[in-house]
Amino acid sequence: MNLGIALYRLVTVAWLALLVSAIYIAVIGKAQSVVMYLLPAVVLIVCQALAFRCKNCRTRPGLWLFAVWTILLDYEFYLLDILFLRKCPKCELPFKTRQDQSSVPS
Repeated sequence: MNLGIALYRLVTVAWLALLVSAIYIAVIGKAQSVVMYLLPAVVLIVCQALAFRCKNCRTRPGLWLFAVWTILLDYEFYLLDILFLRKCPKCELPFKTRQDQSSVPS
């Protein structure tokens, strides 16, 4: 597995854990402490969306998926898409191959 994809998934698990913690803290009634968990989660989501680039089309798949699923207001599918991200949503090529390598016959 590509190191960038592994780091991308690790950041996803980190901000998901922060969001679950924030919801739990809100449920038990400590509203002041919720900000302490939500702020790092939002920062991780933004950093994750901007950190990774496709080597073929130079787009940012995280930002691409975040924009699409935010417009459609479907955050469950956003979470599933970024956890199982294997190919670029724009050029549909897997992240392991480059465009110049895929045109070379084997």
